[in-house]
Amino acid sequence: MNTTLDEFESKGGTETFVGVLTDGLGIDETYIEIKEIREGSVIVDYNLQTDGNQKFSLDELKKMQNDAINGNLLDFGFPILDFSAGGESLISQPAVAEESEAIPVEETLV
Repeated sequence: MNTTLDEFESKGGTETFVGVLTDGLGIDETYIEIKEIREGSVIVDYNLQTDGNQKFSLDELKKMQNDAINGNLLDFGFPILDFSAGGESLISQPAVAEESEAIPVEETLV
């Protein structure tokens, strides 16, 4: 995301990120595991997960997530510069505030 780590944290950080993702996908927090938050602008590495007893399968979660990201349906409060899984970019058109500040960011899933 196109922001600094300090600004990301000041706007709720991980809690806000998970809230936007869960609200946007209509799922609860048990489906999301935050692995790491790091700079470069802000990179959020997370896993979507299911234990087999939940409403959605992992494939359904991935499709819901990809559709929401590509449809610009999730507002994390900062432009998403890149979104990838397994090293493959999944975002069709990154939202960039100012091209001169664009630093690739990945939000990964497993």
